[in-house]
Amino acid sequence: MAGSASRRAKAGQGWQTWAVAGAVACYAALAVGDGLNRLSANRLSANQLSLARYVPEFLHSEALNEESLMALSKGDAKAGEALARRAMQIAPLDARSSAMLGTARLMLGDAQGAEAAFTYSAQRGWRAAPTQTYWLQRAWAMGDYRVAGLRMDALLRLHPASINNHALFDPLEQDPAMREVMAERLSLNPNWAQVYTRDVIGLADQRLAARVDVLARLAQKGGSLGCGGVQMVINQLTGRNQIPAAIGLWRAHCPAAAKGLIGDPDFREFHVGRDGLTEFSWNSDSSGDIGLRQDARGLQVNNSGSLPAAFLRQKLVLPQGRYRLTWTATGADAQGNGAIVPYLGCDATAAEALPATPNGKGTWQAEVNWDGRCPGVWLKFVIKPQDGMVSFAQPRLLRAN
Repeated sequence: MAGSASRRAKAGQGWQTWAVAGAVACYAALAVGDGLNRLSANRLSANQLSLARYVPEFLHSEALNEESLMALSKGDAKAGEALARRAMQIAPLDARSSAMLGTARLMLGDAQGAEAAFTYSAQRGWRAAPTQTYWLQRAWAMGDYRVAGLRMDALLRLHPASINNHALFDPLEQDPAMREVMAERLSLNPNWAQVYTRDVIGLADQRLAARVDVLARLAQKGGSLGCGGVQMVINQLTGRNQIPAAIGLWRAHCPAAAKGLIGDPDFREFHVGRDGLTEFSWNSDSSGDIGLRQDARGLQVNNSGSLPAAFLRQKLVLPQGRYRLTWTATGADAQGNGAIVPYLGCDATAAEALPATPNGKGTWQAEVNWDGRCPGVWLKFVIKPQDGMVSFAQPRLLRAN
């Protein structure tokens, strides 16, 4: 855990600043309400008058909390502290007021006073995001990962979108021990799991790699988010040409891809007319000449045009070596039909045809000598012009002896 300790020590040099940034940002996301926010912004910017004068008496403490938040967001810790004190006088049992007070004291450099305020807030029921943030950071700085995980989980359950608070979560995700804790919390299927895997567009490579590591650790614990659960992460990885990481995560979380070199060989996750979740899923190539439908036997396909046309493709990850590709293709008479030809290549539009030979009872095979020249290789199936439907099923790819 030496790396974790050094990261905590580095963060610990300015941990109060770190906690302030996280607390204010998280509390802003959980502010009292859009109506009060708009009223606060409009009234204060126009007249610099107290928001509490514009709301019923029973909302005075909430209005003061709003004003305290605005002051803290502008860096005015003294005003924020004074407003939080007034809010506490009106509603001493309100956890948010003491959380605002603790945040203000942190900004003023009063560590002891801040801890007292956050302790008081926690005793009121852990309802305030700044309080969760404060004790999360304290536990992490002390190396108490169990408590840090509890506080992190509680914070994200309160407000899942706070995972996008980079000031708060970037340091945590760069700590391997904390990533282990995050995987443990994800195994409980929390409400923030979807946000964690969905909001990945534009993430820096380092943070995306940390998130992939968390998901890999989750899989090692027997947890799975399913094919759709990791779709956005996989697409980000393939878009950055990080193919090995992408296929590893895909196979770990998507049951249809867990076995074999070809994913979903029985087309259980494939739907005609709908794009696959990722490049590692089956994707159908659209063409006005192609007729394609799905039934219990597999795929039924025909080509009414005058030229061969692709109807199905999937990206594979193949180490260099010899392989044997097999599939079944039969016509309406249940006899073997050679209209379907497999292609393989780094570029789906420039893949090379694989010579196919009949193997009896409607099965076909093609020998593959792959040189491993690209990390991800496209397998696609093309159908020659054909009057009737061809039944296509059971594509398999195995290493040859």
